[in-house]
Amino acid sequence: MINLNRSVLACFLMCSLAFAGGVSFVFSSAQAAGNKNKGEMSSSSSTSGYLSNLPDIPVMDGMIAQNEDGFVFDAPEGRVVEETVFTSDFEESEVKAYYGTVLPRLGWIARKTGVFVRNGEQLTVNVDKVGDGLRVTFQLAPESD
Repeated sequence: MINLNRSVLACFLMCSLAFAGGVSFVFSSAQAAGNKNKGEMSSSSSTSGYLSNLPDIPVMDGMIAQNEDGFVFDAPEGRVVEETVFTSDFEESEVKAYYGTVLPRLGWIARKTGVFVRNGEQLTVNVDKVGDGLRVTFQLAPESD
């Protein structure tokens, strides 16, 4: 019987799943370079296009999804979604200006800075300084008064 070590077996299983079901896995660039955390999967990925849980909300180029910080919940009153991205490429004012311009073009009505409503839902875009960058959190919930 062949004795395969755990990392080879894990790689074989992930590749088999990827080919069989179209599953993709994301590894950080540090892991690709062979750092001490070899074999661990990252829950962050570079984002371009749109948020994964809010596919009609665009993401600024270069933002990094923080997948472990989000959730989706369907309630009788409506859906509740939170998704977070990180950037060190933009200033807070640039992020706020971008979403203040882009979201109204997509039918969102600005209630106040960072708060938009559309079709009975409220989207809040929070921008927080974190270390050398910004954490941008998108929170969608049923519209409140």
